[in-house]
Amino acid sequence: MSFAGYRIESQGIRKSYVVLPRSDREASEMSWQLEDNVAIWNHPNWTTRVDLRTAPILALLSRSMQKSLTVSISPRDATCDMSEGDYLPVGDSYVRQGDLIAHFPEKSPFHFGFEAYFCALPSAPDQQILELWLSVQTSKLESNPQLRLRLQTPGEGANATDLQADPRADMSPGLYLFHDKTIGIMIHPLDQSDSLLERDDDGYWTLVTFGRFMEKGVIRRMRLRIVACNGTISDSQWLDWMQSFAESPLPLTA
Repeated sequence: MSFAGYRIESQGIRKSYVVLPRSDREASEMSWQLEDNVAIWNHPNWTTRVDLRTAPILALLSRSMQKSLTVSISPRDATCDMSEGDYLPVGDSYVRQGDLIAHFPEKSPFHFGFEAYFCALPSAPDQQILELWLSVQTSKLESNPQLRLRLQTPGEGANATDLQADPRADMSPGLYLFHDKTIGIMIHPLDQSDSLLERDDDGYWTLVTFGRFMEKGVIRRMRLRIVACNGTISDSQWLDWMQSFAESPLPLTA
């Protein structure tokens, strides 16, 4: 099984997925605008901004309501303490077939590098749906790569459903809801074993991903889906979205 190219093979079964071309108007209106390692995606009711100049920062901001979500991605080593100021500078960033792609090459003090793909999906006018595909890789004989995603929303912090007990107690595993259930983060079922939601001392949440021992030449990947809406979303709708995400094919990345 591979993310590369248009073919996925697993246990002798071959599947092909066709990417349909968009019109020039759609491509110009709904595309990442990348300049100086800062990318903007303008949605009718949301603005999505990705700042790649230091550790990647993804920000979704509603144009009509006081609602937003900020996701800061920080690389860490799971086995040793590191300074909060340590980060991997971006080596390359570009837009390809509507996706924003950023590479963060391996560099001391880190024993690994990582990549991030940002893919905006078709959505209703009051919704913004974004997939984030993360991968870590190492050229060292041994490494313990970890990516920490710090989540911030306005108001009383990033408060997940039933956060004092289990933030997903009445919902699907891998689904975390914020801001009165109008913003959600989904972790694909195949990747949930490599993720953990932790609460920071200041009351915000951090999604810890990867972190297991990894040998030279190994690449690990995972998928997240973020949904932000100006209106109310029912529990059944969230569960439908989670099921749809679970059944979606692997992304076509290179």
